[in-house]
Amino acid sequence: MYQHLNWYTRCHKSMASSINEEDLCIICYSNKNNVTLRPCKHQCCKLCINHHVLYSRVCFYCKGRIESVVDANNSSIVIHDFGTEPPPLL
Repeated sequence: MYQHLNWYTRCHKSMASSINEEDLCIICYSNKNNVTLRPCKHQCCKLCINHHVLYSRVCFYCKGRIESVVDANNSSIVIHDFGTEPPPLL
């Protein structure tokens, strides 16, 4: 048991030291940034932006209008067609 915990602790420390805080999503701080908002170029993770754009097409950081979202390969990501109102609560 001790060996397993020792191994787990070493692995966890190694992973934590290899993650740069600047690469983490500014919304959730759990996932790495993997999408870029255009034209402002702010970054976050795809999971967070998918949730955010359900309610707003305004950048969470600078409040500029989000015109498109691209992934790390510069491929456009399809985002919902926004209305002026959020979707109804179920």
